[in-house]
Amino acid sequence: MLKSYKKIAILLLCILPIILLSLPGCESTEISPTPTISASPTETTPTPTESPNITPSPTPDMSPQPTKDYLGRSLTINPPPKLGQTAELTFTLGTINPYDFSNRQSLVNARAWVEFYWTNTQGSYSEAKKSVPVPLSEVLVSGNLSWEGNALTTSSITLHSTIQLPREGVWKIMGFFSGEGWSKPADYRIMVAVTKDAAAIMGATDFKSSPVAYLGNFSYGLIGTRTLDEITAPVIVELDISKAPRVGEEAILNCRITSLHDVPDFSAKVNFFKDGIKTSGDNLLVQGSLEWFGDLKHGQPVELSASIKFPEEGNWEIRGGGNSLENEANHRGGYADILQITIEDDLSFFGFRHDHEKPSTISGAPYVTATPIMPPK
Repeated sequence: MLKSYKKIAILLLCILPIILLSLPGCESTEISPTPTISASPTETTPTPTESPNITPSPTPDMSPQPTKDYLGRSLTINPPPKLGQTAELTFTLGTINPYDFSNRQSLVNARAWVEFYWTNTQGSYSEAKKSVPVPLSEVLVSGNLSWEGNALTTSSITLHSTIQLPREGVWKIMGFFSGEGWSKPADYRIMVAVTKDAAAIMGATDFKSSPVAYLGNFSYGLIGTRTLDEITAPVIVELDISKAPRVGEEAILNCRITSLHDVPDFSAKVNFFKDGIKTSGDNLLVQGSLEWFGDLKHGQPVELSASIKFPEEGNWEIRGGGNSLENEANHRGGYADILQITIEDDLSFFGFRHDHEKPSTISGAPYVTATPIMPPK
């Protein structure tokens, strides 16, 4: 009898797992591993004792710049004003969250303001490379272009004004925001190309189709000054021309050479290329000299000067180069500068027209108010 019970118990032990596996809701203990899923981080509102993603300033005088573009910034002009036309300018700093700054106390005495800079597009090459500040009295018609106050208690800042740009050229309009003790303000900018017949925001979607698109072929007002340097620039060759002349129009070309040291047996020459092909300078020279030989002296710049005329349309490149016999003997590179001009019968400008198309003559082209992405400093 005992043996019969043992046989029944063993039989039940063998059958029971099969019965359990067949029941609904029961699973095998050999489960395939579940893929690990990373949970999305929970968004939390910063508390007064904690600032999100703020790196403490390593030195007391470092500007407490925002770690992200929390300012909701925009700098707009509508419409881009041609010469003599007024426009509405708005500089907005949106919502100012003090927890986005490493030094919130600096916002107690904060400032916002707008500045204007002008580049002459009808003058010399050296003028085209730089911008000059213009007083507000020459630009502002009405409104306000500055603010001072406690940004901790100000939800947003908006400066609105009516302006008039008084000269043809490229205008750089800059909006600034700064707190107390900042070594450098946050700045935002737009560039506006202005003529008596048309204007457009440079970089906006409609700029390339505007009558002033040719002004986008050169970095007007944005080229820094070259300085002598022991390693990279012990000698500087720098070209300049009195204007971007039209075909057959006379202009003065200068090539200035400065040196950090005395350099014996130095030679310099100006060469010309039309559409990438070298051409003789004699075909352009009216009077003056395009070559120089001698000893460079520290503190005594040498300057070549010549009157030239471009005989035909095209992409003209002027190359000023110089070298010493010692450099040549040691297979060292020379020193050079390049100046590019697009020469046409009715229009000339610095830089090359990349699309090789004539500019539009439609002065009433539609403009779209745009807020370009401001380049980081």
